[in-house]
This record gives sequence, structure tokens and C-alpha cells, in this order.
Amino acid sequence: MTDTSNYPMPVPDASHHVDAGGKPAYTKRFNFVGKFHLPGLAPACDESGWYHIKPDGNPAYPARFEKVWGFYCLRAAAKTQNRWTHITPDGTIAYSTNYTWVGNYQEGACAVQSGDGYVHIDSEGRPLYLERYAYVGDYRDGIAVAWVADTKKCRHILKDGRRLHELEYRYLGVFHKGLAKANDGDGWTHVRMSGEPAYNQRYKSVEDFYNGLALVETYTGNFIRIDEDGRTISTLTPHAAATGRKILITGNIGAGKSTLSRALSNATGWMTFGIDDARRIASDGSPQGEALAWAKFLEHAQTPGDTILEYTGCGPNRHLVNESLRRSGCQVLKVALKLPVKDCIRRIAQRSWDIPYPFAKLPDEALLQRIDQDLADEWQKRIHILVSGEIPPDTNAQTIIEKIQLGLH
Repeated sequence: MTDTSNYPMPVPDASHHVDAGGKPAYTKRFNFVGKFHLPGLAPACDESGWYHIKPDGNPAYPARFEKVWGFYCLRAAAKTQNRWTHITPDGTIAYSTNYTWVGNYQEGACAVQSGDGYVHIDSEGRPLYLERYAYVGDYRDGIAVAWVADTKKCRHILKDGRRLHELEYRYLGVFHKGLAKANDGDGWTHVRMSGEPAYNQRYKSVEDFYNGLALVETYTGNFIRIDEDGRTISTLTPHAAATGRKILITGNIGAGKSTLSRALSNATGWMTFGIDDARRIASDGSPQGEALAWAKFLEHAQTPGDTILEYTGCGPNRHLVNESLRRSGCQVLKVALKLPVKDCIRRIAQRSWDIPYPFAKLPDEALLQRIDQDLADEWQKRIHILVSGEIPPDTNAQTIIEKIQLGLH
């Protein structure tokens, strides 16, 4: 196979893959499976650990890891013995350097983190330049975004580390059709390859340009489409502007819902509100306080306007959440965030719990297993997109944003 669309796809509970007709590609069931990427391998996890499988469900190699991700540019991110690295399709380590985090290869380069900051490396693990940054994103068309620690601003860099232009912004996106999203502190705009703003206006939020037009939100709450010179081409109907859109993120406790919500909020400018936010505002940890917290969460679910909401997605209030979203009049994108229970347990153990829960003890494995099963049943009926908690939240955020741009349906 050379076309990835021909590979089997994961089912919603990520236990196995099915073909185009919905028939299981193999008999084995896994704790987790991801998508197949070239050269025809998919990440998978079972009792023996993490590794990659072929389309028939058989292992691609004998090695096992703490974690593996999908292949990009014939390299897959892997974690083994607290070491982050990349492996080749036969399961061997691609280079000798140790990193504290690695991303996925894009255009032959990969963002990695070490003790002295973030940098991009080549396929052999060698840094592409000397500079170290507070963070770097993936390359697209030979250009990446880098966050500068000293200035706390972003710049565009080339493959050899040289700056594309001399301007820095509070936030920068990668270029899409010759324009990139940017925030200079006064609001959102688009910049050209020179780094200069494409127009004078600033907006509450902007989306990437699509065939010459971009959807933006004004500070008065109106949604308009502009051309590449900032001219208003059309205005959405008052109803569409008033109601807005909502993203509902569901997933197990510790799956990373709040982190993904923040990444989405940073990328879209939308408000984010989770059930734990409601608990901090309205609850004192008593059963009565829990009821007040849920009332506050349901209020945000029903109120019109662009909002990112997050809670587990199951439990006795699930139907009330769905009804509140329906009454909001908003278009709703339902996102499922999947992470194995054992990883949720590990994250929970590292948390500092300051949330007023009305429970006698913190979540344990038995509770998380029950939630995981409930979510598997619920997600088969009512989700639009499934993302993995093992993927960096900024990457998941971009996937979700692309879904929004294609339309919430």
C-alpha cells in the first residue's frame, strides 16, 4: 500500500482496526491502536507493551517500548526507560542522543526538547542549528515557528535556523497559502512572508485563509469573511453570529482534557470552561456544592457563543449536558480524547488536587476502568472526532480546528 486511505482505520474505542466495509482487519484486540502511517505500520499497545503492528495485526518487530507514536518520514517517536527517541520501521533506535521529549518528523525535521531548550533535528538526530528556544513547532513548507525565551515572542525560522523575517509576535502560526495567523498583543491578524501584517484591522479571532477568504470574529461578536487585503466580503447571518459554536471535549479523568482545552483556547481565542472550573467557582466539596457546580456548567453549555467545554462525558448529567447544548442553538463539535487507563492513573498521581470534589477519595483504577467502558459505549454513538492523549495537545488542537474549518456536521 502507498495510499494511507487504503489502510484499515481504528474503531472509536481504539481496540482494533476495521476495513472500509467495517469488517475487523484481524481477530486480536488491543488496549490501544492508532492510525496506520507509511510504511504501513500503526502504534499499538497490549500487555507486552507498546510497539507497531502491520495491517494484519501482527507485530512489525520484537522490541517493546513504554510508548510509541505513528511513523512520519520513516521515523516514529518512542519512549523507553525514560528516554525519548525515534525508531526506524524495524524497531531499532534511530540515533544515540537522549532527549526529554521528541515530536514527529515533518519535512525531514523534528522538534525535540533537551535540557537547554527546544531545537529541530535531522533524521540522524543531529541539531539543524545552534540556537535553543522555549518551544518550536513543526515545519511546513520549510518554515517553523519558534518561541524566544528572552523576548517571550515568536519568530519564523528556516530549516538552517535563519530567520525568515525580523519581526516577532506574541503568537505566530505556520504559513497557510502564503499567510500566517499572528497576535501582536492588540489582537489577531494575518502576516505575509515578509512578517508584515496583511491589513490594519485586528480581530478577536481569525482562521486560516481558504482559497482567498478567511473567517474572522470581530470584537463586537460578529463573524465576517475577509479577503487577503482585509476587505470584508460577507457577513454571517445575525443568528449564526449570535449563537456561535461549541467544542465539547470528553475523556477519562487524567486524559488531558484541560490541557487540550487550553491549547484550543490559545489557538482560537475561544473561552474554555470545564466542570472542574465550575467546581472551583460554585462548590464547597459537599453534595449540594456539586449540584451547584453542575448548574454552572450547564449554564455555560446552554449560553450561546463560541466556547470550549470539557468533562468526562459520562455519568448522570450526560443527558442534561446534551440537552443544554441543543438549547444553545450552537453548532457542536464533540471530541473524544482517548488515553489508556494506566496512563491516566500515572497522571492523576502527579497532580496537585485542589478541586472541591464531593467524594471520599481520589479517583482510583476501578473508577477509571468503569469510566473507560462507559466512554467506549458513548463514543460509538456521539462523537465527531477521536484524538489521542498521547499526541501533543497543540497537534490535536490543529486537527480539531481543521475539522471546524471544514464545517461542523
